[in-house]
Amino acid sequence: MVKKQGITLQDIQAAKDVPLETLIQINAGGFASCLFHKDKTPSLKVYKQTNRWHCFSCGEGSDTIDLIIKTQKMSFVEAVKFLIHK
Repeated sequence: MVKKQGITLQDIQAAKDVPLETLIQINAGGFASCLFHKDKTPSLKVYKQTNRWHCFSCGEGSDTIDLIIKTQKMSFVEAVKFLIHK
Protein backbone atom coordinates (compact mmCIF):
# COMPACT_ATOMS: atom_id res chain seq x y z
CA MET A 1 0.00 0.00 0.00
CA VAL A 2 1.73 3.12 -1.25
CA LYS A 3 0.64 6.42 0.28
CA LYS A 4 0.93 9.60 -1.69
CA GLN A 5 0.03 12.84 0.07
CA GLY A 6 -1.54 10.79 2.86
CA ILE A 7 -3.95 8.75 0.73
CA THR A 8 -3.75 5.39 -1.04
CA LEU A 9 -5.29 4.10 -4.25
CA GLN A 10 -7.69 2.16 -2.03
CA ASP A 11 -8.72 5.44 -0.35
CA ILE A 12 -9.43 6.97 -3.75
CA GLN A 13 -11.56 4.01 -4.80
CA ALA A 14 -13.43 4.06 -1.48
CA ALA A 15 -14.16 7.76 -1.98
CA LYS A 16 -15.46 7.11 -5.50
CA ASP A 17 -17.69 4.35 -4.10
CA VAL A 18 -19.54 6.64 -1.65
CA PRO A 19 -23.10 6.61 -3.04
CA LEU A 20 -24.02 9.95 -4.61
CA GLU A 21 -27.49 9.76 -3.08
CA THR A 22 -25.85 10.17 0.34
CA LEU A 23 -24.41 13.49 -0.84
CA ILE A 24 -27.30 14.99 -2.81
CA GLN A 25 -31.05 14.47 -2.68
CA ILE A 26 -32.37 12.74 -5.79
CA ASN A 27 -35.94 12.05 -6.88
CA ALA A 28 -37.40 8.67 -7.85
CA GLY A 29 -36.22 9.14 -11.44
CA GLY A 30 -32.62 9.68 -10.33
CA PHE A 31 -32.60 13.45 -10.92
CA ALA A 32 -31.64 16.33 -8.63
CA SER A 33 -31.52 20.09 -8.90
CA CYS A 34 -28.09 21.09 -10.15
CA LEU A 35 -25.75 22.45 -7.52
CA PHE A 36 -24.06 24.79 -10.01
CA HIS A 37 -26.99 26.80 -11.39
CA LYS A 38 -30.66 27.53 -10.67
CA ASP A 39 -33.01 24.85 -11.96
CA LYS A 40 -36.75 25.16 -12.59
CA THR A 41 -36.82 21.38 -12.91
CA PRO A 42 -34.12 18.91 -11.85
CA SER A 43 -31.50 18.56 -14.58
CA LEU A 44 -28.70 16.72 -12.77
CA LYS A 45 -28.91 12.98 -13.44
CA VAL A 46 -27.34 10.49 -11.02
CA TYR A 47 -26.33 7.18 -12.58
CA LYS A 48 -26.44 4.73 -9.68
CA GLN A 49 -24.83 1.87 -11.64
CA THR A 50 -21.62 3.84 -12.21
CA ASN A 51 -21.99 6.29 -9.29
CA ARG A 52 -21.50 9.24 -11.62
CA TRP A 53 -23.55 12.36 -12.34
CA HIS A 54 -24.20 14.73 -15.24
CA CYS A 55 -26.16 17.97 -15.55
CA PHE A 56 -28.00 18.23 -18.84
CA SER A 57 -28.34 22.02 -18.49
CA CYS A 58 -24.81 23.22 -17.71
CA GLY A 59 -22.78 20.17 -18.76
CA GLU A 60 -21.04 19.62 -15.41
CA GLY A 61 -20.53 16.03 -14.36
CA SER A 62 -18.12 13.46 -12.98
CA ASP A 63 -17.80 11.35 -9.83
CA THR A 64 -18.19 11.84 -6.07
CA ILE A 65 -14.67 13.21 -5.61
CA ASP A 66 -15.17 15.87 -8.27
CA LEU A 67 -18.56 16.79 -6.80
CA ILE A 68 -16.97 17.47 -3.41
CA ILE A 69 -14.04 19.35 -4.97
CA LYS A 70 -16.44 21.65 -6.83
CA THR A 71 -19.09 22.15 -4.16
CA GLN A 72 -16.86 22.34 -1.08
CA LYS A 73 -13.86 24.06 -2.73
CA MET A 74 -11.50 21.32 -1.54
CA SER A 75 -8.35 19.89 -3.06
CA PHE A 76 -8.37 16.35 -4.43
CA VAL A 77 -6.67 14.96 -1.32
CA GLU A 78 -9.02 16.87 1.01
CA ALA A 79 -12.06 15.60 -0.91
CA VAL A 80 -10.87 11.97 -0.72
CA LYS A 81 -10.27 12.25 3.02
CA PHE A 82 -13.67 13.93 3.50
CA LEU A 83 -15.47 11.17 1.63
CA ILE A 84 -13.73 8.21 3.28
CA HIS A 85 -14.50 9.63 6.71
CA LYS A 86 -18.15 10.29 5.88
